Amino acid sequence: MKRRVRVGIFAPLLIASVAAGHDYWIVAEPAFPEPGTPVTLRLCGGHRPPDSEFLIADRMIVRVEATGPYGVEALTSQAMSRHHEAIWTPKTSGVYRVGFTLKRPRDEQPIAEARTLVVAGDVDDPSAYASAEGLELVPHVEVSAWRAGAALPLAIFHQGEPVAGEIEMTTPRGKPVFRRSSSGQPALFTSPAPGWHLFTVRHAGRTASLLLQAQAP
Repeated sequence: MKRRVRVGIFAPLLIASVAAGHDYWIVAEPAFPEPGTPVTLRLCGGHRPPDSEFLIADRMIVRVEATGPYGVEALTSQAMSRHHEAIWTPKTSGVYRVGFTLKRPRDEQPIAEARTLVVAGDVDDPSAYASAEGLELVPHVEVSAWRAGAALPLAIFHQGEPVAGEIEMTTPRGKPVFRRSSSGQPALFTSPAPGWHLFTVRHAGRTASLLLQAQAP
């Protein structure tokens, strides 16, 4: 098993960080590869993406996977200095939901789910963004076409149903922006600059994040 980490006396600090208000995200580079191109995935924690500020405790990571046109692919990650890393290759064109799930060892339900959307080739399809499971943030436009200065409608779904809530966007400049989404109206965000944007929502005792890359106009 590749996913391992020397936890030692730091384990309580890493587990407590979930309750301390840290965010969690997954970076996929490149975010818009051609099929057959290896993609580096980084499982991160901290306050300001894309760089991770600490190493997530290995025993909290219960699932890392990529879901695409031909099903679910389980992935393994390896502990680096401040993040976990995996190399994954999309085999065909299409949309892939790539993410990981965090759960405290004694809890029955996950406490956080981090996701990004990878679009391989020239086939982008917003209808493939939602899994209809758990808590998730779902864009209503093609993420591969999202540019700095353009609007991004974003909805909250819980177990496949739209719900109301407040979404936080952390911009490449580190500035938080808050917008509210209702069950019938998605929140509307505008990217101030190219780069990675982290969207986070908390609902029903769990947290979901979505990391997206706005491209230059």
